[in-house]
Amino acid sequence: RLMMVSSDKDGKAYQMEMRKGEPGYAVIPRPRLLPVKGTQLTISHLLSGIRTLNGEKIQCYLASELRDRIRHSGVKIRIIDRTSRLELDVEPRQYEGRLIHELPQINTPFGDVYVELYLSERKPENYISLFRSGTRVLQDITVLDLFQCKPWTSGYFQGVIDASFLHLTPGTRDGIIHDERFAGFCDSLNNLKERLNLIAAEQSKAEEERMS
Repeated sequence: RLMMVSSDKDGKAYQMEMRKGEPGYAVIPRPRLLPVKGTQLTISHLLSGIRTLNGEKIQCYLASELRDRIRHSGVKIRIIDRTSRLELDVEPRQYEGRLIHELPQINTPFGDVYVELYLSERKPENYISLFRSGTRVLQDITVLDLFQCKPWTSGYFQGVIDASFLHLTPGTRDGIIHDERFAGFCDSLNNLKERLNLIAAEQSKAEEERMS
């Protein structure tokens, strides 16, 4: 059961309730002596696996999942973990390495693609995430068959590719519909792919010269 309470611009509080297995929802007025600040969200009962989550894990999750939305909106998120007696602020994830400037602009008939990439030392844990409108869809873009090649698998790059026009599979947020929009997105990355391959080759050459 999920219950959300929030106020409108006049200070009147409303409550929305949803239940597992029921597709609908209900919104009703919620009498309050004092106005509600922000939004109150209550979820019960929690499954046993979710109970292992702590404030630090939730902090790391939100910092990655909502990185761009937090940055662009300026919203402040604080996690109060009463079990561990911690209060944690969620800060957007900061990438390591050097920000790559002068990358080619990516435009498609369906909209522009935002790219923010960083050049780092070669590590297997380096990856590029795919976002849609500021929310992460895929942690590592190489899970898509078309991206299981260099430069995406080179291990030199971290960062974000955000395409707000992609269609997600119904009922989930980690699946992309392979339609004409997805095809246009993939085709639009050809110039970026060539540029990153050149950067990766230069970085690899510099590393070999340092080793020798």
